[in-house]
Amino acid sequence: MKNATKTVVLTSLFTLMITMVQADPFIRPPETYAPVWYTSFPYQRNIDMGFSVNPVSSPGYGIPGAVYEGTLDPSLLSSDYVTLTGAATWYASVLVSGSTYTGLIGIDNRAGNSTLTGTAIFHIDNIDDSLPLKDVWLESLDLDNQAYAGEFLNWQVFDPNNNLATYLGGPANSLLGNNEWLSDAEWQITPNPNYETVVETFSVPAGDYALIDNLHIATECVVPEPATFSLLALGGLALLWRRRS
Repeated sequence: MKNATKTVVLTSLFTLMITMVQADPFIRPPETYAPVWYTSFPYQRNIDMGFSVNPVSSPGYGIPGAVYEGTLDPSLLSSDYVTLTGAATWYASVLVSGSTYTGLIGIDNRAGNSTLTGTAIFHIDNIDDSLPLKDVWLESLDLDNQAYAGEFLNWQVFDPNNNLATYLGGPANSLLGNNEWLSDAEWQITPNPNYETVVETFSVPAGDYALIDNLHIATECVVPEPATFSLLALGGLALLWRRRS
């Protein structure tokens, strides 16, 4: 289901995209949609996770099932890993509104009787250098039941000292159909860390669900243009990316 959805959306957005030759393109690439972005495909880290298999494993072989296309991925992927906490788990398949989705992480609480919480934590390795900025672009396809208003999904990015990255923004979320949402946003870390942690927080009431169908991450380490520092000052006012109110 996720591949069919991506194909339809990619076709409809083709005229708005730059030309890229890659196996797993972003639906909304950072070159076009990020507030501040300097590099183009294949980026430095470029990790597309469709969760066809359980992504949780010990470090050493990269994230299971992930497609790696970044220039630094061959040397860094072995240190990447995913952790699921609380009620967050991996699902081989989930039936939603008559459609079967395969390979998801999150919380399906439709049979529960109380709110369930959990997190999905993605450790993304990086080279240790002196560049002043690290940009992170996140694109996710999420199953989010519009019949409920109580579920909470929140992306955040942290440096190794657990400092929250600066949220720069991104395009508005788009409903693709059948309760599947496309979300994109850019985060910036100063200075460039030797790794970053991407965290999704779930809070799902009884009778509801919140699931990630696909997560695509790109990163770049750069020397910024002077105007970037002004944008950072403004971006520091918005520390949380709330995907739904």
